[in-house]
Amino acid sequence: LEIIFFNKTAANESSQLLHKELKKGMHIFDLAQPDRIPLLKKLYTQVFEGTSKVTEVPIETETGEQRWFAHSFSPVQNENGNIDFVTITVVEITASKKAQIKLEKSERGLRQAQAITSIGNWDFDFTNDQAVWSDEMYRILGFEPGEIEPGLPSYLKLVHPEDVELVSQVFKISSGNFENSRVSKHRIFTKSGIERIVYTESRYVVDAG
Repeated sequence: LEIIFFNKTAANESSQLLHKELKKGMHIFDLAQPDRIPLLKKLYTQVFEGTSKVTEVPIETETGEQRWFAHSFSPVQNENGNIDFVTITVVEITASKKAQIKLEKSERGLRQAQAITSIGNWDFDFTNDQAVWSDEMYRILGFEPGEIEPGLPSYLKLVHPEDVELVSQVFKISSGNFENSRVSKHRIFTKSGIERIVYTESRYVVDAG
């Protein structure tokens, strides 16, 4: 796994971030952090079997800043179908990675807040009849996340028979003629048969298109 070609950008990044000078003929593992070498060996084995791979690598700068890079490994075959070499494309993804980490933290915070306050939420797309429930939404109903299919049919089966019509009306919508927000109170039965009173607030969002 010797380096046979690299461009000026790769050389500059290697010098600035890894403090190593790229040279033709040097082993690719000479650029890797020791703890990542076993992973890279496994990755290269798969690449030389003909499978393209992408991996995300964090690198800490001298100032302590963490930067992220996406490494794409693509096998290149000769006319006989044998793999002669592998091209490696490196793209910095620090901005998108930070946004992803921030979103994941926000989502974890939301799940924790919902668990503490027993507040669940669900999104319903009327165009394709699909619903997504939060983890706490399942738990309010007495189920583990993913245990039942999210959506109105599943929910109505748990609603008190005397309140089914009320709940159904909340979800009835006709184009251009519905309330933007609606609050209701009704009874449900959990998976174990416990009766609960729940409060719901529905908000409709209309696609501008």
